[in-house]
Amino acid sequence: MYSFACDYLEGCHEDVLKALCETNMEQAPGYGADRFTKQAADAIRSACQDEQASVYFVNGGTQTNQLVIDTMLAPYEGVIAAQTGHINVHEAGAIECTGHKVLALPETNGKLSASDVDAYVQRFYQDDNHEHMVFPGMVYISHPTEYGTLYSADELRQLAKVCHAHHLKLFLDGARLGYGLAADDTDVTLPLIDELCDVFYIGGTKVGALNGEAIVFPGGKEPTHFLTQIKQHGALFAKGRLVGVQFLALFTDDLYLRISRHAIEAAKQIRQIFEAAGCQFYIDSPTNQQFIILENNVMKELSRWVEFGYWEDYDEDHTVVRFASSWATTQEGIEELRQAVSRCLKQTSMKLVQGEEKDLSAAMDMINAAKRYLHDCGVDQWQTGYPDEACILEDLRSKKGYFAQVGDQKIGYLCIDFNGEPAYEHLNGSWHTDLPYVVVHRMAFSDQTRGHGFSHKVFQLIEELSASKGIYSFRVDTDADNQKMKHILSQNGFQYCGTIWFDHSEKIAFDKKIGSETNENM
Repeated sequence: MYSFACDYLEGCHEDVLKALCETNMEQAPGYGADRFTKQAADAIRSACQDEQASVYFVNGGTQTNQLVIDTMLAPYEGVIAAQTGHINVHEAGAIECTGHKVLALPETNGKLSASDVDAYVQRFYQDDNHEHMVFPGMVYISHPTEYGTLYSADELRQLAKVCHAHHLKLFLDGARLGYGLAADDTDVTLPLIDELCDVFYIGGTKVGALNGEAIVFPGGKEPTHFLTQIKQHGALFAKGRLVGVQFLALFTDDLYLRISRHAIEAAKQIRQIFEAAGCQFYIDSPTNQQFIILENNVMKELSRWVEFGYWEDYDEDHTVVRFASSWATTQEGIEELRQAVSRCLKQTSMKLVQGEEKDLSAAMDMINAAKRYLHDCGVDQWQTGYPDEACILEDLRSKKGYFAQVGDQKIGYLCIDFNGEPAYEHLNGSWHTDLPYVVVHRMAFSDQTRGHGFSHKVFQLIEELSASKGIYSFRVDTDADNQKMKHILSQNGFQYCGTIWFDHSEKIAFDKKIGSETNENM
């Protein structure tokens, strides 16, 4: 099952791994004094067009945020952030653990506005009791934001202007910075970020590295003895080369941006898949995170085929989910998603339609396809002529023959009988309930739809139909050597009951109470 749950599922880009392997046995001094770390810092300075910038490497995003905020704020200061900001929601109070408060402000599409920051600071200083309060000392933003949205160059300039007017430090969290820089139509660049921010970091963990983030202080204006403070926070690598080698690889031959563009192109395909399916988007994200509103039943079904992230409840019947692409997203994964979305939306729009005599040919096409499939699987079931045309015609004439249908397309055939099966009166074993029951025979799917899990939805529809008739027990049978069907029945809540004699051979019988959970050729 392919996963779009987040953007740090794989290890690292092959060029990064190659660099680590090629330099593995070279002896190098520790704590960032090695040549790789120095060269990586130089490469980042060049990309930022700031030869005076100070660059430090640490392990991960939360560590970076805590370290920067703690070392740059006075003990009485807090940090302004969006209510949805990572430091406010997803860092387990890491900032508060240092004694600094997160001052959360409302956001728009994940972004802070300069006017809201300005108004907050003005209200703070207009309060006669502000000496009894936490002083705002920094503004924290993410680019991209938690919603995959981006600041424009003008929005960053306005924020920087407000921050500098109020002597606030501007800190940009760049955990996914590569995906922001590679997005279509963005006018924000590394040199611009370097020009406007007091500190920012370039994310490696989510953009091609095994681990590591690069903290950049434009113009070399880092806190006094910052390396010592990194050590105090337990964040100084003894083998600093590990991150240095990785960032040197990422900032060689434009690799960082190239692999980020790959993620953007993959995200476009994800978006196109859901757009084609008529799905609604929660927010317009130009980066690698796509947020889709799904009906709860569609979400549940889709989760059987691909992995993705829960984001938040939208309403009683819908949920916002996140699909994240990355530098490593494969075309095979995209195609798996495309098929899964098509399959699940078909299932949720599927209905049972009672067949007519004129539908005999369509039913037999599916029955014969199922016979060939069972034969190819080495299963003896349905290999003696049963079910034949006379049997299926009787189903249709007696109003027991049904089709699983999506739109105008018939994708499966089955017999649904509410009058009982005489052979079940002679079970060698015991049923789990003596309630009136529904029985299904002769379930078959077309070659094009077999194996896509449609039988799972068919069983659900049968249960709904049965419940509407006041019938709450479900019985089925299959051949002992039909391993796939046995697995499907087990997966969907059926329990083994014993054996019966049917169609001139012994069958194994199962039942379930309707309301439990239920799935191809029977």
